[in-house]
Amino acid sequence: MHRARPAWLFAVLLLSACATAEPRSSNAYANWLAEKPRTVRIVLDGIAEAPSYSVEWRNVTKGVMDGASFGITLSALAVGGMDKSCESGCADAKLAVIAAAAVIGGLLGGITAPVKILPSQPLEDFETTRPLVPVMQQTREDIIRRAAELFAANLRSKGGHDVSVVAAATPWYEPVDSEITVVASSIGLVGPVPHMRGRASLRIMVEVRARWPGNVHKQRFYYRSEVLDLSQWADRDGEEAGQAARLAFSNLAGRTFTALAKP
Repeated sequence: MHRARPAWLFAVLLLSACATAEPRSSNAYANWLAEKPRTVRIVLDGIAEAPSYSVEWRNVTKGVMDGASFGITLSALAVGGMDKSCESGCADAKLAVIAAAAVIGGLLGGITAPVKILPSQPLEDFETTRPLVPVMQQTREDIIRRAAELFAANLRSKGGHDVSVVAAATPWYEPVDSEITVVASSIGLVGPVPHMRGRASLRIMVEVRARWPGNVHKQRFYYRSEVLDLSQWADRDGEEAGQAARLAFSNLAGRTFTALAKP
């Protein structure tokens, strides 16, 4: 057990380095909503970029080399604390620990190698994804509409607010206490260079602006789906694409409510 401690310590340090904490957003709007039931209008804005495709590239070789190098360095420091009274058997154990650390570091380095996303291009630019343009446009509209409707339902059920959902082009005259503008400013697919049997995930960014007396709060929400074949994305009425859209609007609506309206 004494010999295994440095390797165990090394693994713990590597894994703990991956942990990150998401910063908490301001709850000024939530506190204002919590004072009493409000009238809220959610406006769906149609202004957005054309659907795009982003090529994803991961330098696995560099990640493996960096991870192995880090493992060797960290394990060399760790084995320095082993019992110096031991003789040749201890030296063999030290070499084994360093070798194991290099292998573990290389594996973790390859797995966690940073992904580089090349500048996005319109779906129109790729022959394979060109037929997906109208599909992605309709998917964007569906996701933003359903997310707004679910967000409105949460405001009604959990705060007793009077909420309406309208399109940006719809004329309205009734005054409200607060107005929330929601727009899916970008949507697209991300994956390897697209080809006929390619696989990619849906990525969407939603921008929300909440206005209430004397205040404005702006926030962006990002969502990335599981990977699907391009043929499945093309079939927007299919089970896989439909499930992906449902997960997207449910996730975005829940996060929007938590960020803006949850006390």
